[in-house]
Amino acid sequence: MFNAVLNERCSAIAARYGLSNRETEVLEQLARGRSLQAIADDLHVAYSTIKTHTDHIYAKTDVHSRQNLISLLEDSTE
Repeated sequence: MFNAVLNERCSAIAARYGLSNRETEVLEQLARGRSLQAIADDLHVAYSTIKTHTDHIYAKTDVHSRQNLISLLEDSTE
């Protein structure tokens, strides 16, 4: 149940803020509490690539930390 709700909220945020498919993948993993390095390893890309995606997510959603991003997801009702 948790995964379904989390995926729905990530999809809603992605659509609302125009996140790319890859940014949406990163968002889902950030929301699950995974570290940037763990996400990079999982997606087989460099840490710096995940950092860039994270920076883009923060800029597009106008948040400044992972906690702000989690709060945005928690407040999402779509």
